[in-house]
Amino acid sequence: MDTTTVALVAGGIGVVGTLAGVAFTQWRSDVRERHRSEVEQRREQNALLLDHRRTTYVAVIREYHRWKDAPDRPGPPLDPSDDLMADFWHLLAEVDLYGSRRAAKAASELYFALHDLLYGSGSEATSQDALDRFSEFLDAARTDFGIAPDETAPHPGEPSTTDGAD
Repeated sequence: MDTTTVALVAGGIGVVGTLAGVAFTQWRSDVRERHRSEVEQRREQNALLLDHRRTTYVAVIREYHRWKDAPDRPGPPLDPSDDLMADFWHLLAEVDLYGSRRAAKAASELYFALHDLLYGSGSEATSQDALDRFSEFLDAARTDFGIAPDETAPHPGEPSTTDGAD
């Protein structure tokens, strides 16, 4: 084998090795980029879901505060055929879609407790039932957002266990 052939073979091996190295590096880069893109897409979807969930849960809380004192307001009695709580009813579908099962169940129970409060007897037991359902919904919503429910704090409307003296 003469020196020219050796040089050509060595050069050919160098070119093939370089091309193989470039192809391998590009392939690994594509795999990393695909993985990074999938992770980013999952993060965006989770952020969007979290935003929808937060918006929906806040809307449920607003509906509770909108209707909790309605039986005490002056005026003629409410008529169930007026469908005053239709917005809240439609909101339950969003809670079913974006919320956890526990939050969806609590929101549904809250809706029916408020419905009984508005169109039923309006007794103190019904008001307390609505408050209890609201507290259950708040606990479920807090859990969904990773916030541990504070078991020592009174629920909304409950008297505080502290007497104010330190």
